[in-house]
Amino acid sequence: MIARVASPTVSVITINRNTGNSVGRTIHSVLAQTYPFQWVVVDGASSDDSLGALRSAIRPGDTFISEPDTGIAEAFNKGLGLATAEAVVFMNAGDEFADPNALRQLIVNWDYEAFDWAFGAAEVVDESGASLFVRRIKKAIKPQGLVQSGCRVFHQAAIVKRQVFEEFGGFNQAYRLAMDYELWVRLIKAGKAPQILDHVVCRFRLGGMSSDPILRWNEDSRARKQNGMANSWLKDLCLRFIVSVKSLMRSRVGPWAFRLKEVLRW
Repeated sequence: MIARVASPTVSVITINRNTGNSVGRTIHSVLAQTYPFQWVVVDGASSDDSLGALRSAIRPGDTFISEPDTGIAEAFNKGLGLATAEAVVFMNAGDEFADPNALRQLIVNWDYEAFDWAFGAAEVVDESGASLFVRRIKKAIKPQGLVQSGCRVFHQAAIVKRQVFEEFGGFNQAYRLAMDYELWVRLIKAGKAPQILDHVVCRFRLGGMSSDPILRWNEDSRARKQNGMANSWLKDLCLRFIVSVKSLMRSRVGPWAFRLKEVLRW
């Protein structure tokens, strides 16, 4: 446990667009947290029941908006503009905290004075909620190892000082999927390594846009190149082959394949 005079205030940012009943588990897990927080909900003008569910769940002092946006990155940036706390966590509609103490453990174990951002482990589950694997990063890993072969950091398991966004800017809206990864690359390139924590912070469900391996790989590769952290052509060729195989097998792989992917860091 990190000793300090006071713990930082936290804004939990949730973005949503037509997520249907799945937003219910996010609402439940966010409101169950035992650490105090400001909740910022950014809805992209949803036309389904998720809009009403979120509006009804908002507490006095929280912030809620519903208006059109151009995608995830713009919604994230809107949330940042509405957040007032010292640190932010992004928990999108459909995802959830691992347990009621997840946010508290994230704060308590974060060395706020030494690290501008930190992240913990994430449990990856399939669309039915069955566990596939837990991504727990070894503390001995070099910061570059978190981004060299793709994104090793789940933004749902990460906490970032709000001043970092003021210094480095928000999320790059040129990216449809890899806006979080592009931010991690920028921070690591600038020498801002994260603190790596052991406990499970979130449960992440596969599915949706984030499960498109080709689009994700293309954006990851562009983020590395634009920030001066490109891999060798041979390594990128190998990664591209692996991603192509994953894309072809998307509808036919079982839980064992996802676990193998994690072991091999694909």
